[in-house]
Parts: sequence; C-alpha cells; structure tokens
Amino acid sequence: ETTYTVTPGYGMTWISPSLSSDESVWTRDIAFAEKQLAANDCKVWCIHLPYGSTTAARNRDLCAAGADRAASVAFFTRAIRAVAPLKPKNVLVHCNQTLVFGDGSSAASLALSLHELQTVADEIGAHVCVENMSYGVGADAAVLAAAVDEANALGSHRHEVRIAFDTGHANLYLTREQPGKTVVDWLRTAGARIGQLHIHGNRGWNGRINDDHLMPGYAGRLGYADAIGRAGLWGEFYHTLLAECRYRGPFTYEISTRTFGTVAGEERSDNVSAPWTIAHNYDTYLYPAFREYANRK
Repeated sequence: ETTYTVTPGYGMTWISPSLSSDESVWTRDIAFAEKQLAANDCKVWCIHLPYGSTTAARNRDLCAAGADRAASVAFFTRAIRAVAPLKPKNVLVHCNQTLVFGDGSSAASLALSLHELQTVADEIGAHVCVENMSYGVGADAAVLAAAVDEANALGSHRHEVRIAFDTGHANLYLTREQPGKTVVDWLRTAGARIGQLHIHGNRGWNGRINDDHLMPGYAGRLGYADAIGRAGLWGEFYHTLLAECRYRGPFTYEISTRTFGTVAGEERSDNVSAPWTIAHNYDTYLYPAFREYANRK
C-alpha cells in the first residue's frame, strides 16, 4: 500500500510493483492495485512477475526444455493476462529459475519462451523485459542480448522484447566470471535493448553470492559497501545509459530492508528502503555522480 500512497509525494508517479507468487490472490491484489492507482494518480511502469526457487517446481524457468519450458510459459501467460487491468508498460520475468536445474537449460529455449510470451504481452500492450541474473543462462550480456534479438526475430510483435538490467546481478556475475569487466561494459553490450532497470549495489563475489541490494554508493555502519560505488562507476553508468543506450524510462531502485547484523545487542537494518531514502540517494549521490562524470566528458 505504501508503494502507491507515499511514493507519489516524492515525485515517483511511475510504480513498479510485483505480483504475488500465490496465484490464488492475484484477483484480490490486482483489484486493490487498481483502486490505489486511481486514488493516487500514478501509473504502472513495470510489474515484476513471480519467479521460482530451488525448492519450487521447475515451472518458472524460461531456459528449461520440454515439458518444464511449456509449464513455465503457461504460468507466465496466465500472469501476463491477469495484470492486464493495471495497464503496465512492461512485464518482467527472470531469464532462469535456479542453477540447481541446470540440465537442459539453453539460450535457444529462452529465446523461444520470450517470443511466445511477447505474443501474449502484445494483447495487453506491454513489453516483456527479461532480467539478467548473477548466474546461469542470460547472466552474460552478449548471451542475453542475442537471445532477445532472436526472440524478436521469431515473429512479428507489436512490442519488442527488452532487457531488464539489474546492476547488482551484473556486478556479481562479472566479479566472479569476468573480472576486469564492469557494469558499464555489460550495459554497453546490452545497448538500446534496455527497457527496465533495477538499480542497486552489492559487495561483489567473494566466494559467495552477496546479493545485498545496497543503495548506490552506500557504505553502511556495519561495513557493507557497494562495490560499484567504490569503483566510482555510477556516474559513468548513468551517462552511458542515457547517451549510448538512449534509455528514457524511470530509475527503479531495488533496495533491501534486510537485517545485516547486531549493534549494541539489537538487530539493525543497515540499509532502509523508504521513499525519502530513495529520493535522497538520487538527489545527493546518483545524479551528482552523473553530472560530475558528464562534465569530465
């Protein structure tokens, strides 16, 4: 409810909500969202559709083969049609479910799945945006870009398939698999295919996936620092996004409110996500970093 009622007061009138993984509550939740959008004069830019886990059935994995791929496409088809009343510009899907189900995954399956889902999304006037992960098929920018291009070439769509670029996932993948490359390199490879953003940072790979979802440039009291900001890349990222990728959509922060540790015997959330913290971070860090980089250029 806060997403719809509070954020417009900070000038954030494009909302990017998510759809519950519990299909039985979709009708109720979507009716609630319709009322909130009308009451608060905001619109839906992107809806994050549900995603699978290591404990779930493999029915939300667009890279799978055979019956698993068919079940995944069927699930997301129902989800896309369910959110039609909210009139989203984009519907977001993960490109793979989990590494545990690695056998049979392929970029060819991903491309075919995206093509089939974009045909459905055309019915509601939306783009399918496929999110890069920190592992598996589609984590690499060139692989995901090629899959998106193939999906768009498989049929005549009214709306093209696009990439939802998650900066934190890219940072984790690159620091593990392609050290020396940065989120800016990933962005340049994706180019004008970018249709949605998940802006956040993390500590990078250090033997485990630390998908912290930190504020850009953030270094908290408990010592968790954003590696992208530490490398001084947020300004160049923003400039590249506008100047080279021609992105003109909203910035969507995806920030955690998780508890990172104990301070004076009390559990603390070291990185609180609220509308004012998002606005403050953009106004005092991200946009100034962009201006500083642009002035150097």
